[in-house]
Amino acid sequence: MSLSGQESRSARSGSPSSDCYVPTPSGAAVEFAGACGFVPRRLGGSLCSRRYVRRHGRQGVLMQRWGISGPQFLLYYLVAVIVGLAVAWFARRWANRTTPVELPSTVDFAEAAFLAGGTDRVVEVAVARLVHSEQVTVNRKGVLSAPGDPTSVHPIDREVHHIVRQQPAKVHTLRRRLRAMPQVRALAERTAAGQRSRSPRERATLKYASLALLCLVVAIGVTRVATDIADGESVVYLFFTVVVSMAVVPAFHIVVWSLPIRTHRTNPVVALAARQLDGVDRVAVSGLAAYPDDRLRETLVASAAQPKKKVRYHQPETPIDYDAGREWSG
Repeated sequence: MSLSGQESRSARSGSPSSDCYVPTPSGAAVEFAGACGFVPRRLGGSLCSRRYVRRHGRQGVLMQRWGISGPQFLLYYLVAVIVGLAVAWFARRWANRTTPVELPSTVDFAEAAFLAGGTDRVVEVAVARLVHSEQVTVNRKGVLSAPGDPTSVHPIDREVHHIVRQQPAKVHTLRRRLRAMPQVRALAERTAAGQRSRSPRERATLKYASLALLCLVVAIGVTRVATDIADGESVVYLFFTVVVSMAVVPAFHIVVWSLPIRTHRTNPVVALAARQLDGVDRVAVSGLAAYPDDRLRETLVASAAQPKKKVRYHQPETPIDYDAGREWSG
């Protein structure tokens, strides 16, 4: 029989033509791959081209969605997630690395604190200076209070003194209240103008751009899982990987971008401040752990720590009599 006759018979009988025929894998391999979630469970006698699939439907045809098999997509997805996390890490490092135009002869303690630890460190060094000069007092519980008028001329010291005088508070409460004060914003703009730090807009752009990249990768994985489940395919490994990445990606991004802005090893201005500043001003570089007085240091460090949430248990209105019914025992 001629080749044209075979092709015509193949077209009439509904079997695949020779240009799209691929031998069927062995039964054991198909069952193993289907159990692992790599291929559909329903397999026909051949693998065919899209023309044959459009003509005869998808029943009994092994298809590779998006032109990528299950194991390949799983591998590509893992690589994409790792690359996205690396991009977020290096974006954070690039946002924190700057080369100043010129090093100043002297470094202001507030500027060094902002470069070393952000707005939280600025508030900490202001509190340390006010406590050291006895403009602000701290009790054993770590609550700050300001009995008199401020004598410091620094605007950040005066702003912290004003807030404490209005309402006594702990250090961790002051940090939350003073994160958006105008003096700190002006300090951030001044350091960015001198190319000693990235501007808040540049840091926000890098932060959300890296987050958008990670969200895009996770969205592709979720789309693949949803489409495969809709087609009745087993996606155990891919589903588990996507769920884990949905938890790891935001946690990693939050932790990376909440790390301290600068250290004395990465910023030349902070390194210069570490050599110049002494006494209570060293809190700007090393935090409240560098406060000179031992007793007050422990109190201030405890005041700056975030309080743990207390678990409240419901107290029943009627007390339980545990001895009731004891006479019935035995």
